Amino acid sequence: MRRDPYGMVDAGNRATDFDHFDDGPDLRHEDLDRLLIALEAPHGRPVVIHGRRGVGKQRLARDLVRRAGEKAHVVVLEGHTPEAGGRSFHPFAEVAHQAMAWAGQAGLTDQLVDPVYEALFPVLDHVHAEIEGPSLDQKLRFFDGLRRLLAGLGAHARLLVLIHDLERADSDTLELATYLVDELFGEPDLDPEPAVKGLLVLVARDDAPHPAARDHLNELMERPGLHRLHLEGLDLEGLRRYVQSPHVLEKLLAASAGLPQEVDALIEALPDNVEELFERKLSGMDAVSRDALRGLALSGRPASPRTLCTVIQHPLKDVARALNALRDDRVVDRKIHNGEFQFLFHRRRDLEVTERGLSAEDRARYHGGWAQALTGAPDSGGPALLAYHQLRSQEPQRGVSLAIQAAETYAVSGALNAAIEMLESARPYAQGELLLAILERLAELAPLTGNPRRALRFVEAMKAALPMGQRGVAHLKEAELRNAAGEYDLALVALDAARAGISADDARAQARVEAAVSEAHYHRAELGEAAHAAREGLELLSALGEGPVRERIELMNQLGKIALADDDTQHAIDFFQETLGLAEKSGLGHEQARALVNMGMAHMRLGETSRAEQRLLAGIEKAQEVNDLTRLAFGYMNLGVLVHQCGELGRAIECYRECRSLFRRLGNRTQLARVLHNLGNLYLMAGDLERARAHNDEALRLARQSGVERVVAISTVVDGIILAAQGDSASGEQRLREGMRLLRRMGQARPLEAMVELVELKLHAGDSAAAAELLQEVEAELEAVSSPILRARAHLLAGDLALAEGRDAEAPFTQARDAFEHLGRRLFVRDAEVGLTRALVRAGRREAARMHLDAAREIQQQVAAELPEHLALVFLDAAPQVALRDALAELEGRAPAP
Repeated sequence: MRRDPYGMVDAGNRATDFDHFDDGPDLRHEDLDRLLIALEAPHGRPVVIHGRRGVGKQRLARDLVRRAGEKAHVVVLEGHTPEAGGRSFHPFAEVAHQAMAWAGQAGLTDQLVDPVYEALFPVLDHVHAEIEGPSLDQKLRFFDGLRRLLAGLGAHARLLVLIHDLERADSDTLELATYLVDELFGEPDLDPEPAVKGLLVLVARDDAPHPAARDHLNELMERPGLHRLHLEGLDLEGLRRYVQSPHVLEKLLAASAGLPQEVDALIEALPDNVEELFERKLSGMDAVSRDALRGLALSGRPASPRTLCTVIQHPLKDVARALNALRDDRVVDRKIHNGEFQFLFHRRRDLEVTERGLSAEDRARYHGGWAQALTGAPDSGGPALLAYHQLRSQEPQRGVSLAIQAAETYAVSGALNAAIEMLESARPYAQGELLLAILERLAELAPLTGNPRRALRFVEAMKAALPMGQRGVAHLKEAELRNAAGEYDLALVALDAARAGISADDARAQARVEAAVSEAHYHRAELGEAAHAAREGLELLSALGEGPVRERIELMNQLGKIALADDDTQHAIDFFQETLGLAEKSGLGHEQARALVNMGMAHMRLGETSRAEQRLLAGIEKAQEVNDLTRLAFGYMNLGVLVHQCGELGRAIECYRECRSLFRRLGNRTQLARVLHNLGNLYLMAGDLERARAHNDEALRLARQSGVERVVAISTVVDGIILAAQGDSASGEQRLREGMRLLRRMGQARPLEAMVELVELKLHAGDSAAAAELLQEVEAELEAVSSPILRARAHLLAGDLALAEGRDAEAPFTQARDAFEHLGRRLFVRDAEVGLTRALVRAGRREAARMHLDAAREIQQQVAAELPEHLALVFLDAAPQVALRDALAELEGRAPAP
């Protein structure tokens, strides 16, 4: 069993505890102690406590809350996941309410709550479809708002955020849990910002989870830095200690009068499993008690006698009497809510036994009773719970309109998966226009979850429900989804059907067809066909005047993308400039943001750093203004790449962190993998090999999951560079060559970037002959490739090789320095200046050498001053700094330090 530095278990943990009775023995104190130590650790961390029913999860969580609550510097926030049919995000809404209450008591409402309340209130206040704005935007705003609220609290106190019964959660709630794991309580080497001190504890049962929850939890377990506390049943020692505890011995003594034969008889009378005991007890109850328990079990929620009498159709007095008797027998518990008694099962096991024993007829009858009881009730749980029960009653058709209303309530609060599940449950009972409305809404919502293939099922159902002559738009929707899913051949097939099914007089729809055709050909690298289709679309729109602006912008943007892919960067800028003008004229802020970001990317291609930065900053500002999170993410990512290339590592880190958080909220794993790869590369440049390794490994994991082959290949190359930097040249070379093989498999016959890294590795390993041979190959390939940065790096390596072979190296280093200065790559300029220093010292020109050394040291200090303090210290102790010290030693005639 492996343990981390704070003693958290990372594998199965057989229990020596039993948590059911409050007066039972506390045998899980070691696990509790480890959690309390982790709570005080310097860096926050996520923990999953999981195991089958009855092993002690809730007892351990309850004891953790009690002990943490005794600490004045700890804020405890708890959320409970309801049974099916409840509101999505429910446990985190509870956490948010508690966090806001704490902020109010601490006098921090203005500082912590007011800035985020607008993002939180649609979920917290359960408002309905009168909210304007896309569903996905609201979901992402809620994610960010909760992160900011908890981060704000974390600046004033240590947090214990505990989410119960996560196995019941829907996909939206699980996505939020995963987002908080990554963004607030993640692996220190992946530097989540801001770092929150404390614990995020997720309690989940793993023997009977919902399939969606099981998949999410399995994926969550792979997160770096997440710690698993897997609880199992009693071992022999634990059982001995439990049986010898006072409360067990007292029960045996009372039942047997201390007679051994009576004790034996009690043991022999036990059934094969404990559930059979309750089944016997249930079958022996009177009808009112049995029906009351069945009604409670079907809902899984606390209920008052007044509500239950409506559900099970028994007199109120009889139901109240039965529930009180069941409470005396410890079958149910009682609590007070809104001034009335409510009852719930004492043991989860008994609830499940009761619910499992219901016949289909009884289930439908009790669901109908719950629907009747909730109709018009002031605390009904909203339309979702009412629809949930009505759809499972004897009259499910009455639940269809309720389900549509509930789905919209979910959607406007960002609970997209919950909305889809609600509509899918209503679909079998809908007919005619209602059925088409449900299918159309499902096809709209499914792509927002990041799964266009899921939406294809609904489009197929739409086509089947429509008359043959009205299927053209459905074929177009199918093609757009297949483009999003990367199925470009099938998209073109669907577009042929769309062309035939859409009226030739509907120029707007036909232009959408051409836009989708262009997109499919673009991704198939058929740039001529893609451009032709885009121009056809523009020709169709020209007959409609200036009206269809969005479609026109989409097609112009498409032509810009095609020009960029065809290395016709200036024409791409012209197209993007035209889309910007149309967007500004029409007041379409989202399109303005996209055009500005695209223009920034194009100027980067031309090496126009200043113009690129201006455009990207303008695009970021516009995206923030219109709350376009997708363009904001791409804007920050491209700005990060730009300043990264220019050696502004501090700014690059800030940009990458912003877009990393945004891509996580968007669920875009492809781009998230790219950002993590870029961060790994940056930390490698800064000399922080541990952070470089952590980011690169996470990029590889996500890229493999998402099938992003290029990121897998280039991250494999970076893995080789890290290994070489750590002194393992053999393994580094092996990984570099593996990365080159992957790049070749993708069609890149001569992966020059990886070859350049391999030359550098050979030089550092002292194998000048192999380095010279490889460098000749690189220089030959560069004759046919336009890559100023790689050509400049080849000059730099030529200088290093000349030094290693005792030849004059001034010319190649000078060429490298001049090229890097033109490209704005100041860290490479530093390396070239160091090389010139050494070359000029060996040529006996010490005064000139000192000037170049001073220039290199100035760059080094400038970059360090822009970095966070901890990273600046690493940077100033990394390999380039060692090279500077060695150059200084040569200049002063001293031997380099070993």
